[in-house]
Order: sequence, then C-alpha cells, then structure tokens
Amino acid sequence: MNYIADFNDSFERVVSKDFDHFFLTFYRQFEGLSPAIAAVFENSPPSRRHQMLEDSILLLIDYAVSNQVSHELRQLAQFHQKLGVPNSMFDDWLEALISTLVILDKDFDDGDEIAWRTMLAPGISLVKNGGIVSGT
Repeated sequence: MNYIADFNDSFERVVSKDFDHFFLTFYRQFEGLSPAIAAVFENSPPSRRHQMLEDSILLLIDYAVSNQVSHELRQLAQFHQKLGVPNSMFDDWLEALISTLVILDKDFDDGDEIAWRTMLAPGISLVKNGGIVSGT
C-alpha cells in the first residue's frame, strides 16, 4: 500500500478541492466533540483557525514524508504544550478530521483512512511530546 499516494489522492478529492467547506465541516465536528474544545477556539477568528488547520496538516505531512522536524512543527508542538492542551485533544482532532473526510468524500474508504492515520501519526506523536522526537 502506498500511503503517500492514497493520502494525496484523498487530499486532492476533498481538502484542496474546497478547503473552505472542509474547514467549516471540520470545526463543526471538532468543536462538537466537547465544550472544552469549543472553548479553546471561542476567541480565535475563523480566518486564524482556517490557517492553523491548513498549516497543521501540511506540517504533519511534511514530517511524515521527510522524517525531519521542521522549526515550524517544533514551534507548533511547543505552543500547544505551553497552552496545556491535553494529549486527548490531539486524538479528538484526528477523529474529527477522519469524520470530516467520511462526510465530505463519497469515495473515502478504509484504505484512505489508514493512509491519513499513518501519515499523520508521527507528527501527532511529536506534537504530543512537545516537539521532542520519541526515543531521543
């Protein structure tokens, strides 16, 4: 299975096709998971949330492909750590992302889900660890 190709195909079908719709659906899913999640974003303008989501996905994918921790990804991890974001919220973020893809992509299948989870897992783990690569 080529996770990169499957991820890219899925990304092209949904995310890059209409990011605004993807963005709105994602945040509806994510913030709907708990009042605590909604509270984190209540004072953040939609344009800022839009950019954060796009940047986060791209940084996580870059890490999965390059296996190199970018300065920006490390900053993102440290920012979330300083905010005290619990690790469970990153799991919720991923579940909301997958739910969004299921809702928006009629062709989204188990292979696509595995590809997304496989591609995002290393970066999510890094963010949960405050930007420190596990085992180092």
